[in-house]
Amino acid sequence: MLSKINGLAAAGAVCVAMIASALTAGLAQAGGPAVSDVNLKVSTFNGGVDAGTGGQLLGGLAGSLTAPVGHDFGVQFDGAAADVSGNFFYDAGVHAFMRDPDRGMLGLYAGYAHIDASSGKQVSRFGFEAQKFIDKLTFDAALGYEAGDVSSNIYGHAKLDYYLTPNFMLSGGYIFEETGLLATGSEYQFASNANEGLSLFTESKVHSSDTYSVLAGVKVTFGQNLNLIDRHRRQDPDTYLGPDLSNAQQAAANGSTAPTQCPVYAPIHPVSYIPSEVAFQVIVGAPGCTCPSGYHHNSGVYANTCSADTPT
Repeated sequence: MLSKINGLAAAGAVCVAMIASALTAGLAQAGGPAVSDVNLKVSTFNGGVDAGTGGQLLGGLAGSLTAPVGHDFGVQFDGAAADVSGNFFYDAGVHAFMRDPDRGMLGLYAGYAHIDASSGKQVSRFGFEAQKFIDKLTFDAALGYEAGDVSSNIYGHAKLDYYLTPNFMLSGGYIFEETGLLATGSEYQFASNANEGLSLFTESKVHSSDTYSVLAGVKVTFGQNLNLIDRHRRQDPDTYLGPDLSNAQQAAANGSTAPTQCPVYAPIHPVSYIPSEVAFQVIVGAPGCTCPSGYHHNSGVYANTCSADTPT
C-alpha cells in the first residue's frame, strides 16, 4: 500500500510539475486578467454517497465567490452545506492562483470538511493545483496533503475536460482520496445573459459498487455574460465538494463501530453493617450499548447497564 501511495505521489508530482513548467513562462506575461470580474456561483445539488456502509442520500447548497487580485492573480472562497441521511456536512476552502485564460492556471488550495456522523469527523487539505488550456481541452491536476480522520495523507487528481461546444463540457480522470476513484462529470450551460448564467451539472467518483459519490444539480453564476468554457477559464476554478463528501463519509465509516454490550449490574455481597442492604458494583456502559439475552436495560443513575430478568 505504501509503495502504491508513493507511486501516486510521484506521478502526481510529475503531472503538476509538467503543467507548471509549461505555464511559468506564459503566465509571467499573462495576456488577459486572471479573473474577468468579481463573480458569484451558487448551486443546489442532490445525490448519494457510499463508503462501504450502505448508500446515503444527500442534498445541499454550495457557493463560490471569485475576485481578481491585480491583473495576473485571483482568489476564490468556497463553501457548502448538505444533509447526508440526517447527518450535517459542511466544507470550506480558499484558492489563490495565477492564471492566463489563454494558457492555464497555477495555484494553491486549502480546505476543511466536517460531518456530524460517528461523533463528528473532519478532514483538512492543503496542496497545489494546475491547469493547462489547449483549444477545447483543459488538463487539470492537483497534489497535496490531508490531515484529520483519514488513513492516507496524500490526495491528488489528474483529469481532462473536453468542450464539445462552448457551453457543453464532458470530463474524466482519476482521483486518489484514500482510495483510487474513477471521476466523470458534465456541465451544460443552457442560458446566459448580462447578469447570470444557468447550467446543469453532474459529477461522479466511483471505486466500486459500494464506494462512490454521485452528484447532480443546477448552478447559477452571477457575473459577465460568458459561455461555459470562458466561465471556467476566466471566472471560477472548480471546487472540492465531491472529494470532500467522499472523504467525510469514509472518515465516518472508519469511525463507526457496532454497539457494545452494557456492563451487567449484579450484587457482589451483602454489607453486614447495613441490614437488608446490598452493595453493588456498577460500571456504566457507552450510550447505545446492548444487553445479552435474559437481561434488560436499567434506567436512572444506572442507565446503560443491564440486570437479569429474573433473580438467580
